[in-house]
Amino acid sequence: MENFALLRVLGKGAYGKVYLVRKVGGKDHGSMYAMKVIRKNRVISKAKTLEHTQAERKVLEKVKGVPFLVNLHYAFQSDTKLHIVMEYVRGGELFTHLCNRGSFDIKTAKFFIAELIVAIDSLHQRKVIYRDLKLENILLDEEGHIKLTDFGLSKLLDPDELDRANSYCGTVEYMSPEVVDRPLDGYTDIVDWWSMGVIAFELITGCSPFTVDGGNNSSKDIARRILTKKVPFPRDINPDAKDFISKLLDKRLQTRLGYNGVHEIMNHPFLADIDWEKAGHRELKPEIVPLVTDSMDVQNFAQEFTNQAPVYSPAESPLSGNGLFRGYSYVTPSVYFDNNNIIGEELLSENIQGFLKDSSFFQKYRLDPSEKGMLGKGSFSVCRRCERKEDGAPFAVKIVSTRFGFQAQRESSILELVKGHPNIVRLIEVHSDQHHYYIVLELLEGQELLARLRRMAKFTEAEAAQIMKQLVSAVSYLHEKRIVHRDLKPENILFESDAVDARLRLVDFGFARQLPNAIDQQLKTPCFTLQYAAPEVLDVGDTLPEYNEQCDLWSLGVILFTMLSGQVPFRARSRTESATDIIQRIRQAEFSFDNDAWSTVSSDAKELIIGLLTVDPNKRLSMSQLKKHSWLHSNYTMQLGTPLMTPNRLPESAGEAFNETLQAFLNANREGFHLLDVEAAPLLQKRRGLKRQGGEKDTAHNNKRTPALGPVPEETQRPTVLGMSSPDAMMNYRCPQPGTIRETRGSDSS
Repeated sequence: MENFALLRVLGKGAYGKVYLVRKVGGKDHGSMYAMKVIRKNRVISKAKTLEHTQAERKVLEKVKGVPFLVNLHYAFQSDTKLHIVMEYVRGGELFTHLCNRGSFDIKTAKFFIAELIVAIDSLHQRKVIYRDLKLENILLDEEGHIKLTDFGLSKLLDPDELDRANSYCGTVEYMSPEVVDRPLDGYTDIVDWWSMGVIAFELITGCSPFTVDGGNNSSKDIARRILTKKVPFPRDINPDAKDFISKLLDKRLQTRLGYNGVHEIMNHPFLADIDWEKAGHRELKPEIVPLVTDSMDVQNFAQEFTNQAPVYSPAESPLSGNGLFRGYSYVTPSVYFDNNNIIGEELLSENIQGFLKDSSFFQKYRLDPSEKGMLGKGSFSVCRRCERKEDGAPFAVKIVSTRFGFQAQRESSILELVKGHPNIVRLIEVHSDQHHYYIVLELLEGQELLARLRRMAKFTEAEAAQIMKQLVSAVSYLHEKRIVHRDLKPENILFESDAVDARLRLVDFGFARQLPNAIDQQLKTPCFTLQYAAPEVLDVGDTLPEYNEQCDLWSLGVILFTMLSGQVPFRARSRTESATDIIQRIRQAEFSFDNDAWSTVSSDAKELIIGLLTVDPNKRLSMSQLKKHSWLHSNYTMQLGTPLMTPNRLPESAGEAFNETLQAFLNANREGFHLLDVEAAPLLQKRRGLKRQGGEKDTAHNNKRTPALGPVPEETQRPTVLGMSSPDAMMNYRCPQPGTIRETRGSDSS
């Protein structure tokens, strides 16, 4: 917080405040931002709130730079709070401007509707459902163009979820029938077009379509009207506007405007005079230009907040927050000379190079400015292609902010220790300057493991054994050096080229650690990707887990399972499963070989997997046992020539899905899990034909559908006619209200 000066309060919600702040120091010194400050102890008290808070951070990074969406500049955390630093949009909420005018004329309404359509479509193109479109979340910039803010309820869709979500969330006046009714198969991004219809009605009439003046307007009453009542149009409403809104507010999903694509909405007669190319480039002329006098002007925000003293109040540390917000921090690449920075595109331009003439790295290397030159991006680093100036030799360079200098030095020292092994990425040299550390590595031209397997016409068990043999050799070498990798997964296994006989390299030693000197002292910092995490790594309760090199052996078992079957043993089986379900299966060694993909896999391979995925690390195969296993011996694997189903079964999103589950896992594991002996693992008992003790639990209630109109937590009441009678309604440049999030029948984790 020493890099930001608090100036004014802009809003306040259940979990924190939004401040106007000025940046102190760095390249953007003096810049104004809006900073949302969220208390961790309030967020983690509810699982859904935690998930939505983490999702907001991900969505903001995903939509960075998209027109009509508020831009994220920083995200960071302290022991007690989360901080999201966004651009300051000085024109205030559209709700406030509508309140001041009562309603908008058709021309003004069309302008806002057109820009909103472009904004929502840009989210949908990036697989994001907004789910909280309302007047309070639409800001105006100083020119009068819109900016959507508050992505706390947005859903970043996973391809495996079939582009559907299930959570009951949003503001009830804007919820579509399918969100209110909660069908078993969930809903799609079409729910945002329903909300667009409500917005259009409000802009033109100044009223809310599903509230009744002087009547009962509880959330339950509004929800019932959404499901059963027609829209009460004024008699004098523009006919094209009425038809447009009616089709957006069609309760029948298949006939709703926008169901077949955004072109349906753009081509409606009501919007016939909109130049959509100009709309997409912010070239339509705004009908309302907010009054803004200077960079600190807050007159377009509610005085009940702006008159408050901007005090950064203390908060209690969460009791069980270890690791829950790992990876939360973010710095926009444009802030390339800030103390928190990572390198962005700007450093590739010639006019910036003058600032770096004294950097030893840039004296010797030049970065590849092409799109191909970006090799990877992490929470506090980027990896780029570069070439040595003297001979044009290509390399990869991992560029790390000096803020994370300790981590960079630790990683480079570990890479130095393991130099020389043919299956570990080779360290070339390390440079540093006042802004960054530069870890120069050999350039690997081949693909990651799963991508390589997907493109293979035929992949046999013998080939899997050869890959596994190289992996075992690399990990064994690490363990001989008393180093634990701690993040073994397919995306950290690259090939030197795309040649058939190319060797693999183990990469990314950012989580790697040297084992302590005392033989019985074990590592305690949880760093892992969910599906590859060993059971002992998952035991995060009141104390940190203890584990040694055995956790790497577990991960090797998961990788082998994935190579042989095309599936991960412990990943979600459906979109309704949570991270808790995955962890429970890991803790119980709950996997099977019943799938038809295993029909041609040898019994030796299955035996090896069982040995590696044994829950108790003391009973798990040791490295010496693994290296001696018959399945890895070339004279045996020559017989294993039957093609596997793996290339055809690996989903395109496999690698991404593995990583995206991590935050959900960290949320779930804070409750802790108890070690189940491998002999009692349910599926192991089933495989051996043993009868379960105590019979099956009755799970019928778990599949029972939640009533569509159950009691819904009340929101702050909105007036039927949009006037200034309710100052509380103007506060939504803020954190989501707790009433907007509701747990539902164990649906998706969003």
